Amino acid sequence: MYFRVENCRKVPFETSFLFSVKRGLYDDEQNLALYFKYGKRGKEHVHYGPMDMGKKGTSKQEAQLCVIMYLGLWDTKCNGFDFDQNFKPWKIMQDAQGGITLDSVRLNEGYEVLNARYKKESIAERAFTSSYWPLPSRTTNDDPLEDAPQDDESMNAKKKYDFLTINNKAHVEVVSTRRRGEEESQQSSWQELCNFEFYNYKAIYQFSDDTAPFHVMECRWKNPKQDNGKVLHLKHGQHVSGAERDYEFVIVEVNIQLDKIKAKMDLVSLFTGAFPLLSMHNMEVDVFLHLVDGMQKPDISNAITQFGRQADDYYVFKNCCILKGLIYSHAEVSVHVIPQLFLKYNFSPAQYPKMVIIPFPPVRYHIFTEGWNNILPAFFSNNEMAAKATFCMGIMAMQASNFWKGAAGMPKFPITWLFSSTPGTGKTTAATLVNALMG
Repeated sequence: MYFRVENCRKVPFETSFLFSVKRGLYDDEQNLALYFKYGKRGKEHVHYGPMDMGKKGTSKQEAQLCVIMYLGLWDTKCNGFDFDQNFKPWKIMQDAQGGITLDSVRLNEGYEVLNARYKKESIAERAFTSSYWPLPSRTTNDDPLEDAPQDDESMNAKKKYDFLTINNKAHVEVVSTRRRGEEESQQSSWQELCNFEFYNYKAIYQFSDDTAPFHVMECRWKNPKQDNGKVLHLKHGQHVSGAERDYEFVIVEVNIQLDKIKAKMDLVSLFTGAFPLLSMHNMEVDVFLHLVDGMQKPDISNAITQFGRQADDYYVFKNCCILKGLIYSHAEVSVHVIPQLFLKYNFSPAQYPKMVIIPFPPVRYHIFTEGWNNILPAFFSNNEMAAKATFCMGIMAMQASNFWKGAAGMPKFPITWLFSSTPGTGKTTAATLVNALMG
């Protein structure tokens, strides 16, 4: 696969993709390829495909942007590739009269299809707008740009700083030069950077949107006034009474977004915010970035940016995940919740949506039958059937993704409108009941 970007002053960039088909599938002597680019639908291609493209479905159809696909022969030239000279498209599509005269196909989706989908970006947006491209996943800890073997001399030339932990504190080597007459001598010493050690590079969390990755670093602080061997583990910003007095070691998880560290004060406020006794008195930004880069990195994990339904159809709550009626732990589906991310929305862990899990089927059955047969009729009285219909819609909503995929015949999901001309008929209570039982 080859791609190139032209005219980067335009928004979006003019990007095109060329896929080479395996030699021999068509002809051993010629190279078959697929060529994709971003462009308008055009009047010649309006006779096929959806007729409701655009944000409202009533827009000018020939002016809508889509994926243009060509199939043809390629002369294998990459550098300086020119479509007209290096690619010969075949006639692959019928025109409005039925003759195969068009050399491309316009791939597009209509308003109705997109509006019924969880993510409403069209195929053209997903293919050619980089903000919709999936984030790359790292399967190893190796940097693909550093796969070439290197000798010790080249590695030492790249290494700008040497670090060492002395008395549970991070130090950096400082080399000074002394001149005596015509002779020069170099002496090295170890300078203390902070009053703790970088104990473990615990995790790297990436998000599905443009949120910068979180790097979780475990930092170990040694209490100079204690030798009792007690160890306390703290999350970022967690406060425990007596932490600085009763424990010999305090291991703090510090959540770091490297793109937000611009100056030394950013480092100081970050680490003191994680635990007030973490001091970065001699640490500079450049030294810190080199220290982090030299540590053994963990595999990249995924973290959520919202609770509830995710792109992969899992429903994520504070204490569990649900998919197709089955309950999973966060670890089982590799889901992580970063409290620091939600604090900027004034959303504390105590407010996270939580499911009460009853592992005994007979108990769950009794709760349902008691509610359906006795509690609902007694509470809602003559509005019983309306309340039960609302409850049933809540059960159907748990299968909304299957409705949107067309499992019920059409890619749509019905909407329920609770209406009454008088107050006090139980509309709010019926809707609240659904939220209480379904999360």
